[in-house]
Amino acid sequence: MHSTPALPLSLEQEADLCCQAASIGDFDGVKHHVQQLFSTAHVEEKPHPGLLYNALLEAIKRDDVNIVQLLIDNQVGCEDGRLPVEPPVRARAFKVLELFLERGLDINETFRRNEPPVLR
Repeated sequence: MHSTPALPLSLEQEADLCCQAASIGDFDGVKHHVQQLFSTAHVEEKPHPGLLYNALLEAIKRDDVNIVQLLIDNQVGCEDGRLPVEPPVRARAFKVLELFLERGLDINETFRRNEPPVLR
């Protein structure tokens, strides 16, 4: 019996599976879905790195610095290219904040107009 090759998942399906993997701390699963998203399987529709923002938020909630690092190495972050400082502060994800500081994040910078810095 011949098996037919599996059809590639849509960008949204890959992103959802990546988010699920991040929510349970499955580094290999996240890595697989990131590779799938940015591979040649999606030549006709290149994903925007923001597509994985929810996976990044899940990893931040878990303070999973390995998954966060994998995602930011693939330019997953805020639309303006900044790292999201508010989620790790709220989640008390101190390892993630340390990683962000190592990456040059200024945690005293104001991110929204008329609002104090997040740590204030």
